[in-house]
Parts: sequence; structure tokens; C-alpha cells
Amino acid sequence: MDGSTINGRLNLVISTQNETRVLGSLAQLLEPVKTSQRKRFEALSDIDREAHLKNIQQLRNQYRSYLRTERLAVSQFPSMNRATRKCFAASYDN
Repeated sequence: MDGSTINGRLNLVISTQNETRVLGSLAQLLEPVKTSQRKRFEALSDIDREAHLKNIQQLRNQYRSYLRTERLAVSQFPSMNRATRKCFAASYDN
């Protein structure tokens, strides 16, 4: 193969007098495929959850850093109002 993706669709038309038996047999044939898909999606879900938790932790750390910086600015310049401290902090960061 050349590495291209194959469309994995299956179209099936069955004409039968006993649909219960055919559907039971078909369900048995498809069970391994369903199990494989379930495992794959669970693994992808775990990866998504880990990335989400990592992003949350990063945001928490940034917020804590902001709080520490804000407290430091207040303690260093108690006579400045909040807007002035923000302007000062912005110009200091650049």
C-alpha cells in the first residue's frame, strides 16, 4: 500500500425470512470491531483528559503568578491606585 487511508465502510443488503438469526450472526461478527473501536476511543479520551488537566494546571500556575505579582506591586507601592500599578507593571514587563 502507498500509505493512503482506506474508507472502512461496509454496506450490506440481506434478504432473509429469519432476520433474528441473521442479525444475531452479524452481531457476533461485528463484536470484535466494536470492542476495538471502544478501546481506541477510550485511549483517545484519556489523552484528551491528560491534555485538559495539563492546561488547567498551567492556567492555575499563571494565575498564582499573577496574584504574587499583584501582591508585590501593592506592597511596594501602597500609595498607587490599582490602575497606576497596572500601567507601571505593563511598562516594566516590556
